[in-house]
Amino acid sequence: MPNHRHLIDQVARLTEIATDSPHLAHQESKTASLAHQKQMVGGIPESELTTLGKGIAVAANLDPSKEVFVRQGPGSRGTWPLATLAHRVLARARVDGPEKALEDFIEALAVNRTEVMQVAPIWGLRFKDVIQIDQDLFLYPWGKLPRSSVSETVDNWHQKVRPSAAIVRKISIGPVVSQDESFGGRNRTPDRTPIESAVLCCTLVTDKAVAIVAEWYQGGEDDLLVPDVIGGYSFPAMVHDHQFEVTDDPVEEQAIQPLIKGYFNLKGKANKRASIALRRVNESKSRTLTEDVALDLGIALEALLFPQQEGEISYKLRMRGAFLASNDPTRRKEVYNLLNSFYGLRSKSAHGDLIEQSDASDKLRLTRDLVIELTKKVILHGSFPDESYTDAFLGVKPLDISS
Repeated sequence: MPNHRHLIDQVARLTEIATDSPHLAHQESKTASLAHQKQMVGGIPESELTTLGKGIAVAANLDPSKEVFVRQGPGSRGTWPLATLAHRVLARARVDGPEKALEDFIEALAVNRTEVMQVAPIWGLRFKDVIQIDQDLFLYPWGKLPRSSVSETVDNWHQKVRPSAAIVRKISIGPVVSQDESFGGRNRTPDRTPIESAVLCCTLVTDKAVAIVAEWYQGGEDDLLVPDVIGGYSFPAMVHDHQFEVTDDPVEEQAIQPLIKGYFNLKGKANKRASIALRRVNESKSRTLTEDVALDLGIALEALLFPQQEGEISYKLRMRGAFLASNDPTRRKEVYNLLNSFYGLRSKSAHGDLIEQSDASDKLRLTRDLVIELTKKVILHGSFPDESYTDAFLGVKPLDISS
């Protein structure tokens, strides 16, 4: 960097007298401390930091007389004083040397984009290994999630929440810094749908209600612009169950990956119907009232078996459910009888009649298992067999989705 020789000399001189930031002792976690060490230094007068910051701004083609706005989240911004540029370079220079630290930081400002992780810790199931769903979406065992200051905070909150896994979406954000007043609008917030959809599919492979228990964005450990968590983070309302560790056997890749991919491939109304079934199944697992469970599962079945509102659905629901479940006559009869009993419970629930818990428990458990079975079939088949039921009933052609 021959054109920046004076700047390199300035960085070298200040690096020799730089110390740890006085704020380092107040960091609450090891990860936060490491991230702070890569961002801040102590022992340098503010005037000298500002002078160095102006020089770095000029070298990076920024206007040294204007504020530098920095992205604090995909949809929000903050402000860096010019001294912050100096802090970043000097902190790195203590490890990498003045010339490399300055060169790398100016290059990072020139690229002005970085990859961050949208992290959603979840409760309800575990994964054995990291599972890749597509180019950007991953399922992480909680213990293998790259650490951040927030994840360490969560680890210390055992009395409030104990995540069992995390869904991670890698997204590219940029520009990271700007001097444009309009920089950092709300409309840049990424779509949460892929993560929420993956959570819904997870309910098909566990007997627990799967829930997102927090959410944040974090950069890579050695990222020059985003070395830790950016912006704020959220913790939804805590649920009693989330205080307890999930000890179920880990879910294998082959059990969950095809379901999430298949669900993503459902388009339009088919995706909407499947999402209703998934959401209701998941919600039914956390209900305390039997009547609410019956109503949830009834709605899930109707979404799976009917493309639109129809009359006389009780008989049709039993027939369609039986034929979708299996080509085997014995199994069909079992499903038909189960749905007949279940629909009686659903009707009582809808009309406010009392349901005997002893009578309902097994029927609702078996019905939930059936709904999960049918949902998996539809997702893996890639469509709903709405137009094929009549031929199946008349014996013209069996449902190719049945087994």
